[in-house]
Amino acid sequence: MKVLRKLLTSFAAVLVAVLLSVIPALADTDDLSASYKDISISKVDDITDLAGAPDAGINEGLTEITEKGVYTYYYKFKLSKPGYVKIQSYAALVEYNFQSDMKIQLSTNKNFDEDPVIESWMDGSDGRKYMTALEAGTYYLKVTCDVYEDEDWTNNRKLSIGIYVEEASRSGKSTGATMKKAISMGSSATGLITNTSKNQWFKFSVPQKSDVTLKTIIQKPYEWDRLDCYVYVYNKNGAQIAYNPIWGSDGNSTSIKLKGINKGTYYVMVSTKAGTCTVKQSVSIKDRYKPAPPKITSYKKNTNYVSGSGEAGTTVIVKYNGKSYKGNVNSKGKFKVKVAKLKSGKKITVTLKDKAGNASSKTVKIK
Repeated sequence: MKVLRKLLTSFAAVLVAVLLSVIPALADTDDLSASYKDISISKVDDITDLAGAPDAGINEGLTEITEKGVYTYYYKFKLSKPGYVKIQSYAALVEYNFQSDMKIQLSTNKNFDEDPVIESWMDGSDGRKYMTALEAGTYYLKVTCDVYEDEDWTNNRKLSIGIYVEEASRSGKSTGATMKKAISMGSSATGLITNTSKNQWFKFSVPQKSDVTLKTIIQKPYEWDRLDCYVYVYNKNGAQIAYNPIWGSDGNSTSIKLKGINKGTYYVMVSTKAGTCTVKQSVSIKDRYKPAPPKITSYKKNTNYVSGSGEAGTTVIVKYNGKSYKGNVNSKGKFKVKVAKLKSGKKITVTLKDKAGNASSKTVKIK
């Protein structure tokens, strides 16, 4: 009896497992417990140059569809790098009177509790192409088939989804998705706004008070009706100091000029909610401002040096008794220049000159 009970228990367990494997696609399947099938990805050189039926991803018969009702299928794929992505789908569920609809949802999490990256309905005999850009990561695809029964309907029960990716690159290793991960710029850098990031951050450093010109160019990876972007500039404390829009109907670039920006680190964020694009960001820093006059703290008679403080990195020129003596202001803003023996009643002139050639001077009399 115990053996029979054990056999019946085992048979019941197997039967449950088989049933679960056969009907995982029904609408009441919970997203978290759903079985996600992997979709293969085809890498291409040009995401805009694809045509015809999908030849990658999944192409399967939906054997569970035997009568009217809502059926749900789950898939996933991974991107090792950010890229331009094309999803090409086709469903042949029923032939007559648009008796079925299909909804595609793409999400970054398997419980779909956030706004989906893509969400669209189509009739069951139609095909759709979605073009976007995505960050590296795992993506979850939810396909819902809503089948309506009618007279003389033929059930084809076929679904095809192809995933294609053209790899995209950024300058440096950072994604630039947040202020802390901003891409460092020398004179320029390239970024990418994706459907999952919505913005691109850059940062640059100003070594001393300067005029700064920022130029932002957006390039669409494929055709859009228009693409509006917004360019913001922040200081290191996160306070906004400038803003410019790029209206897609007017062009694809904008410039921001900042006058008299003090020494420090600054951030540029390019943002859009309407699409994806490559961002080319450049910065031009022009130092047109004289350093503050030097502070001369030591120039006593009978000594052979002049010391003081000034703008770090500037060159120090001391003129005394018809001769010039050179030195540098160190990173702490201090200088000490060796000169001929100082004599009472004589004058010394100390000049600070920055790398851009801007200079300021101060003259004192030796007592």
